[in-house]
Amino acid sequence: MRDKDRKLNDRAIKAIAELSSNLEGKEFIDPRDFTSLTKEYEQLDNDIHRKTGNLLSTVGFINKHLKANLDAFSRIYDNYPERLAEHNQDLARLESVEVGKCINPIEGYDLDEQQLTAIAYDVGSRLVIAGAGTGKTTTIVGFVKYLLRSGKALPEEILALSFTNASVDDLKKRIMAETGQRVDINTFHRLGLKIIASANGTVPKISNIKIGEFIAEEIKRRRTDANFVRNLNEFIAYDFESISDEDRFNDSSELIEYLRENPLITLKGERVKSFGEADIANCLAMDGIPYTYEESYCVDTADSMYGQYHPDFHIDGTNIYIEYFGIDRSGNVAKFMTDRNPNAAEEYKNGIEWKRQIHRENGTRLIELYAYERSEGALIDNLESKLKEYGINNVPESPETIFDRTFKSDERMLKSLASTFSTAILLIKGFGKPWGEVYPKSNCFKDRRPLKRMESVLKPIYEAYQSTLADNGEIDFEDILNMAAGCVREGKFIHPYKYVIVDEYQDLSRSRYNLLRSLRSSKDYHLFCVGDDWQSIYRFNGCDVSYILDFEKYWGPSAICKIEKTYRFSGELLKKSSDFICRNSRQCRKDLVGMSGKDSKVFFISKDDDGQIREEIGKKLSFVGKGKKVLFLGRYNHDVRLLSGDGFEWKQNISDNSKTITYALRSDLDMKFMTIHSSKGLQADVVFSINNKTGRYGFPSIREEPMIIPMLLGGENSQIDEERRLFYVAMTRAKETTYIVSQNGHQSDFFKEMFPRNDAYGKKVEMTCPLCGGVMILKTNQNGHKFYGCSNYRSKGCKFTRNW
Repeated sequence: MRDKDRKLNDRAIKAIAELSSNLEGKEFIDPRDFTSLTKEYEQLDNDIHRKTGNLLSTVGFINKHLKANLDAFSRIYDNYPERLAEHNQDLARLESVEVGKCINPIEGYDLDEQQLTAIAYDVGSRLVIAGAGTGKTTTIVGFVKYLLRSGKALPEEILALSFTNASVDDLKKRIMAETGQRVDINTFHRLGLKIIASANGTVPKISNIKIGEFIAEEIKRRRTDANFVRNLNEFIAYDFESISDEDRFNDSSELIEYLRENPLITLKGERVKSFGEADIANCLAMDGIPYTYEESYCVDTADSMYGQYHPDFHIDGTNIYIEYFGIDRSGNVAKFMTDRNPNAAEEYKNGIEWKRQIHRENGTRLIELYAYERSEGALIDNLESKLKEYGINNVPESPETIFDRTFKSDERMLKSLASTFSTAILLIKGFGKPWGEVYPKSNCFKDRRPLKRMESVLKPIYEAYQSTLADNGEIDFEDILNMAAGCVREGKFIHPYKYVIVDEYQDLSRSRYNLLRSLRSSKDYHLFCVGDDWQSIYRFNGCDVSYILDFEKYWGPSAICKIEKTYRFSGELLKKSSDFICRNSRQCRKDLVGMSGKDSKVFFISKDDDGQIREEIGKKLSFVGKGKKVLFLGRYNHDVRLLSGDGFEWKQNISDNSKTITYALRSDLDMKFMTIHSSKGLQADVVFSINNKTGRYGFPSIREEPMIIPMLLGGENSQIDEERRLFYVAMTRAKETTYIVSQNGHQSDFFKEMFPRNDAYGKKVEMTCPLCGGVMILKTNQNGHKFYGCSNYRSKGCKFTRNW
């Protein structure tokens, strides 16, 4: 063997011995150490590949002992991550027996094997994925007890973090009761204050401002600010809850359903047929240009092929008309138009030419606008440019008039806006950097305009909020976390912790992560996180589910453990809720199992009106056991309105923002209403999830959020995935029975997923045309095929059809 080969052989033998020794030992191998190991042997692996990959080696001219050792190294090195995980998992299972002997029982019960294994898995970073009702808090109590009893940590070397004062107080009591010792248990914000006080010698003044209320008042205060109101209305008209691309609808039935439940109402109160038409109408209204929508054309055009022509818009007092043509740059129509009529594209093109010919023959002027202009973000610019070419001058209404019309028609609009702006501001503040370094930018022309419109209204509100804090000498919760992380990075605070425990880890936000990261960068600690991605529902507060879904991206190689035995519910409810949540594209898969001998149920209630729904809920309550706990859960606070009348009453509870529900025929029941968000962590014997309807304020919420939200979250946190998780949380609060409540003809997509039988609920509603509001009439075409056609075909030229 040549000297060069001998050296390579010796390096391989030494590496094999070290790697094998690690795997044969009785100590945990920290996955973080594997990174340094791979770097150490990366060069050896490259040298071996060069040696075994050359021509002489491939035809057999290589020392057989050398080849055997090189092959042995490659086998162990290539499979080392999997073998390391197997080694740690096997060791954790063995150690779990000793852990059980050390700490069981916990709060009167022995922990199960998965709980004990999670505690025993002693590596630097651990994520424990604990399903609903699996005893995650009990596991945390057991972990603290183990650290103390085993001598791995002193009480002052343990930090436990949770998200609410209530959960912190609960954890304190339970750990004290189980161990008789006090450990440091805090909310993130209370920890932040302790760090700031320790570093600076003073406790900062904390603001009591509720940001959502502040934003709503700030918007109202700017009612006379013409520039702000103009920008706000542009944002509402073009970006707020607006569908950005009509091609999102796969077929006409999706569009029909959407428009039936979410009619497109313009600033002037008209119902229009497409998103592009809504944009055009709103632009004309804001510019003060008088128009009439779908007015009969000035000349009778009815013939054997076409009905009377009704152009989309007529500029009053002129011979100028506007048509919005739903085609792309190649002349193709949207895909939802062709699913039931393969000739739709050709017919639509013929219709365009017919309209052009009408205007040429009668000397009227036509402004043509196209769907692709909207998709590219140029629709409004092109409209205003063409209006100027024809000498149409705008005379905008007063800002007060526009403002009042916008918000007086729907009292919930202002709250919805304030909620959206609040989320955006919390996300921006979470970066802990100046506005200009955080606010998203885009090289895409289509995205630049919406981002600019959003900034024109959001930045003044943000600056007003920041100025108010400064004037009061106060900081808010995001400031606390950012300041605390800064103190740690600057070396003003050195923590004493060997173990940091994070409860409800799925609710982590950027600012909370930054604080945890700064603490660990200054002085390392063992990280023990417990959470459930299926229950991540606080996106509106700036929380980001990616911190749990991509745990190792943020904390490096880690141990991922699961706790999958739920002690809350079982049977049908367990299966249906699990099947439902597993349809989310991004998730940590888990196989929950329930307790044997228990069969929790899930049923639906769907009636024609609120009175019938209340009557049916009353019937269900008559079968509930005496003194049982019942929760009514809504997507929104105003959903409680359902529970008024027919023996039902509700009363506001100031302490926790819930409502006490009473029913005349069951005064013995403990009943409350709260939003699903507020119910997180709670349980009841019976749950009624109400308002599972379609519509603007239905569940799931289908209102599209401004693009800034996913951009600030990194783009992978889907809004509809969050809605699915919220539905799952509602279902899994029940120990015995969950009722999903809806209304006939308005059942939501989630309701239909749970109960897909077409004849299982409600009657079919009378079909109306989603484009013009006409009645859909059963007709027969020249080939004898039946179809539904709009009753306004002749009078208004509406050509909408639907299969029979």
